[in-house]
Amino acid sequence: MSFVVASDFRVGGPAGMTFIPFVSETRIREAVSSIYSIATEPERLPSVLDALADLIGGKGLLMGPLSRTAVPDPALVTYASGVFHEAIPAYLDHFVAINPRKNWLTLNNFDDIVFSDHDLMDDREVRRHAFYNDFLLRNDNLYCLDRLSTRPSGRKLWISVQYSKAAPPPEIWHREIFSLLTSHLHQALDIYGRLRALQPGETTLLDQFDCPGLILTARGRILRLNGAADGFADPRLSFAGGRLAAPHPADAARLERLLSDVGLRAGGATAPDLIALRGDGTRPPLLVRAAPFRAAEARLGLDAFVDDLPRVLVLINAPKRTPGSTVEALRSLGLTPAEARVAEAIASGRSPEEAATELGIALSTARHHVKRTHEKLAIRRQSDLVRIVNDVARFLHPE
Repeated sequence: MSFVVASDFRVGGPAGMTFIPFVSETRIREAVSSIYSIATEPERLPSVLDALADLIGGKGLLMGPLSRTAVPDPALVTYASGVFHEAIPAYLDHFVAINPRKNWLTLNNFDDIVFSDHDLMDDREVRRHAFYNDFLLRNDNLYCLDRLSTRPSGRKLWISVQYSKAAPPPEIWHREIFSLLTSHLHQALDIYGRLRALQPGETTLLDQFDCPGLILTARGRILRLNGAADGFADPRLSFAGGRLAAPHPADAARLERLLSDVGLRAGGATAPDLIALRGDGTRPPLLVRAAPFRAAEARLGLDAFVDDLPRVLVLINAPKRTPGSTVEALRSLGLTPAEARVAEAIASGRSPEEAATELGIALSTARHHVKRTHEKLAIRRQSDLVRIVNDVARFLHPE
């Protein structure tokens, strides 16, 4: 890669200027502008990232998440320059297994760091390390310039520019430009995430519920709420600071576990979980129902890094604790009176035929009510229905 000689670009304030030779200010500004274009045009991500690698003399670029529990998997790479596509599985297999880099990156607590290979190993160690001999050299690579940042969501975002073995090691100006441009890339991802959180379909979904409803992250950050939630007030739940929280310690532990467990299932089962927040125990329990919320299809893998995923749909109900109120409690979860009566009968161990006879309705009607109940509660099995009904009954009539 050869650069067009132009005016030097300076990074930093007057007291600490860093001079970057051979890269014009115009090229830097154009690169920054292109980075922000991915916030509204994510399909431009490949060309933008390839241009960034080219700007600092790199052969190509890789971007993906890194965690101490990650299993080597090509799907972990959100984007890779074309020159790396066939080598991704072998790259990840080596990358997550090497030492000391793996332990140093994943076990140390930091928010953001930019480093090159020689920050961790001297030239002799680099050239004798299995990662370099077994992978990089065989793929015409030798040097890497990396950035690892912890996103507000807790995920670690790793961006790596790879250099050919024929290229000289990255210098300070490579690092300065890389740090500058990837900082803008992080901000562009934040903007993308906020725009993704404004999908109109979510408002339509929440407005279907009469009870307070919210869409939030598995870490409790509120992304959207309906009118009933906007006017909701209860000492057992707080919306302060744009986060859903339970002030009472015992309730806080239940709520945190609920959101975490449901968030982990965001890509799989959709059966809701139900907990009761009791506060100081002086009033009927507050029922909180949560289910994984399936957002629109991710594009180019960017959604792995924005802070609005995984999403959780939360519905809040405050049924009255009165004798025989299980049916009313089930109605507060969105069931009609007829559906709630059939659900209670099924949960008591009756078959649809027995429930139909007991309630004086046709068997086809009972089966229709069961089908609609499963749809409204986002469940598939009768055992899930039994669990929810029994939980509601237990919360209303604690021993």
